[in-house]
Amino acid sequence: MRILLINPRPNRLANRQKPPSLPLGLLSIASYIEKVGHTVKLVDHAVKPDKIEKHIESFQPDVVALTVHSAISVKAAVTLSKTAQKYSKPVVWGGYVPTQMTELCFREGCVDYIVISEGELTFSELLAAMQSGKSLYDIDGLAFKDKDGIHINTQREFADLSMFPTIDWSLIDAKQYGEVFFRCKKMLYLYFSKGCPARCTFCYNPSYHRSCHRIRPVEHVVEEIEYLVKNCGVDGIYFADEYWWLDKPTRQRFFDLIREKDLRFHWGAQTRLGAFGKQDLQELYDAGCRWLLFGIESADPDRLKQVKKGIDLSIAKEIYDTCKNIGITTQSAFIVGYPDETVDEVRKTVKLALHLDANLCPFSLMYLQPLAEMTMRAIEEGRYTPPESLM
Repeated sequence: MRILLINPRPNRLANRQKPPSLPLGLLSIASYIEKVGHTVKLVDHAVKPDKIEKHIESFQPDVVALTVHSAISVKAAVTLSKTAQKYSKPVVWGGYVPTQMTELCFREGCVDYIVISEGELTFSELLAAMQSGKSLYDIDGLAFKDKDGIHINTQREFADLSMFPTIDWSLIDAKQYGEVFFRCKKMLYLYFSKGCPARCTFCYNPSYHRSCHRIRPVEHVVEEIEYLVKNCGVDGIYFADEYWWLDKPTRQRFFDLIREKDLRFHWGAQTRLGAFGKQDLQELYDAGCRWLLFGIESADPDRLKQVKKGIDLSIAKEIYDTCKNIGITTQSAFIVGYPDETVDEVRKTVKLALHLDANLCPFSLMYLQPLAEMTMRAIEEGRYTPPESLM
């Protein structure tokens, strides 16, 4: 089949004066369905928001599929989907928003199928069913409308990430995504793993990834980096993992391959406080790591216990000082606006942020994410009314 994959453009309020990030989810799905025999065209409206009509008319797809990875892409996704329907093309949505708000997405009237959670296998099986006429009810992780309304099939078990191919970089122009970041002139985002083992109550991870952490084959990751470094001039990789952590043998294999292939690039990631000791951090630096982001979230131990963060603040200063002495740039992520948070609590958090003396210190306002434990509790207590429409 001929498959048109679209990454919708975020709305104007979300635009930033920097290059967009690689549509990693779409690239992974595109590379997989190519492998099983389909023809794919990937259109990234975050790079070039041209008219989708010309792609439909020239490519003549059998299916139009969109990723809706955040609320800021919803309006564009709806508009694009309605355009595809005018051409009588079946529309498939996947990504964070359809997974967490499946019924709201169907209410827009412009979606035929929704792929819930990880998309490679579910989408591939959906395409096979479209070709063969087999039952949709047997496809785990798929949602669709039938005569009784919205039907959501059995949840799909997570796949072994080794079964997915490396990214087919011919699908996009990777050079368009490079950005200046710390010491890097052309940094790109990749992922080494999916999910996080933690159960933070404010996070989407427990419901979306089921607090499951899975690592891709090291050889796949290094192959992708090698292509980007040697063919696209990339000198920096930011691993976009929810939690970057590799066991020691896997980590050593990663370091060894970088050296064997003589890949010259810097890299960084988001990890958890306490995931790496002093010797580990030195090894990371020696292998090219130049920045790490730690999610601290709050300076109040009771708050951290309440949100199930599971970190020990007493080791924070030592870790930050170690990173600074080694040469790793640090970032401290904090959240303000928790339910019932006091002014004194915020002051305490600001004081800790100054004490840690990170190179960057992003503060985020609390956002009630769909299906997060904190959100569900707020609904039960009558403190938050969930939306009745996607818009």
